[in-house]
Amino acid sequence: MHKKFRGKSVHGFRLMFEVGLQEDALPSLKSSLNTDLSVLDSLLPIHIKHKLQSDTSIYVCASTKEEVTVSRYHPKVCKTFPGSITISAARYLQFRLCWGDGAVLVHEFAHAVHDKLIPSGFACEIIEKVGENVNVARVTSFTCSVSR
Repeated sequence: MHKKFRGKSVHGFRLMFEVGLQEDALPSLKSSLNTDLSVLDSLLPIHIKHKLQSDTSIYVCASTKEEVTVSRYHPKVCKTFPGSITISAARYLQFRLCWGDGAVLVHEFAHAVHDKLIPSGFACEIIEKVGENVNVARVTSFTCSVSR
């Protein structure tokens, strides 16, 4: 199934809204995305921000019952939405309440930075090593807190 989107620029980032999104949900969603993109805009170094604004679109999709993910960065090698971020409209607002302003987009754009700006992208040895260390720290922290 081929989805249709209409675009809008917010803080220099391209937002693409799926045609058919519930109109009553759009004001709240657009306001939240405006706030979150403002946070992202304030955090990114200028050269990284300009790169991501030029080649990383954000696709806001209508939610379905089967949908599990809130948001996802699609690496450059993906066939669908390559080098872009997709957001589930309803689930995004729910998760945003838990994580706060900007958190979901900052997380997804961190994946975009790794894919687009780090030599070797996701295959970069340094990033893989850091990821391994973070996972070990999480398991150790969880084990310690459970055993107390």
